[in-house]
Amino acid sequence: MAHAASTVALCVVPLASPLRLDLYLHQLFPHLSRRQIPELFASGDIIVNGRRAKKSERVSGKEDMVLGGQACRAVFARQLPANPHLSLTIAYQDTALFVVDKPAFTATLALRFDETDTLANALLARFPELVHVGGVRDAGLLQRLDRDTSGLVLGAHTQAIWQALQAQMQAGGIEKGYLALVAGEVKPTSGTIDWALSGRSKHSQRVTVNSQSHGSYVTAWRVDRRYCAYTLLDVTIRQGFRHQIRAHLAAMGHPIVGDRRYNGPVLPGLTRHFLHAHCLSFRHPVTARAVCIKSQLPADLRQPLSRIKEDL
Repeated sequence: MAHAASTVALCVVPLASPLRLDLYLHQLFPHLSRRQIPELFASGDIIVNGRRAKKSERVSGKEDMVLGGQACRAVFARQLPANPHLSLTIAYQDTALFVVDKPAFTATLALRFDETDTLANALLARFPELVHVGGVRDAGLLQRLDRDTSGLVLGAHTQAIWQALQAQMQAGGIEKGYLALVAGEVKPTSGTIDWALSGRSKHSQRVTVNSQSHGSYVTAWRVDRRYCAYTLLDVTIRQGFRHQIRAHLAAMGHPIVGDRRYNGPVLPGLTRHFLHAHCLSFRHPVTARAVCIKSQLPADLRQPLSRIKEDL
């Protein structure tokens, strides 16, 4: 995203299907209200492919867009505050992108502009330019981990790289690997789950799994190590849905240890669910080379794991 005092230029990322421009802008800049967006179109400050845009027109990807005047001011009217007091571990970085190793008990993204203790707040303190990368609260990040899940999160230093990685992710080109300790003995050595997922129930806050229907979100797994009463799985996904791994594994009868929401068993010494994003594999958007970043299990997972016996 090129940003100057009075204009901001961006390229629409490739979309799975055409989307109304007003809905696309609301997704990209969620702090803009549905009442505010039509006013920006009426001002004439939204230009697509060199012409004044209409809110009802559809975009599909790679359109050039310029937001000027009132639209530009509205986009950057609010910014997420930086917090230099939060710890930040960079697992990989170059001029185009970065990978952060998120600790457990830290939210990835802020839901409100007054939040100060998320991974995004920490990134803005290290890289202030990220305030203009991705959505207004993204700080360049392309994915989100649950608060209690630790591990690798991918981000971009510029809007062009963010959009390229976003397109790669939507196409299934980014593989995310997790280590999950689950209840019971998982007898096959590998498998996949593609059961349909739907939004969380208001009462249980669990994602609903329909084992009688196939969905577009696939969870692949293989046995990494067997323990008495537990199995350590290496799980991979390409396109993620909220709680996808947690819900899929619970639905197959092997909930993640420590995951109280999905009835996972308690393990002495474990203070959260046993899920760690340990690997990210993708094609570098600049060099086109294959990149694979890995993260070791953190101490709060290693220690309780070391106290249970392997099933030899």
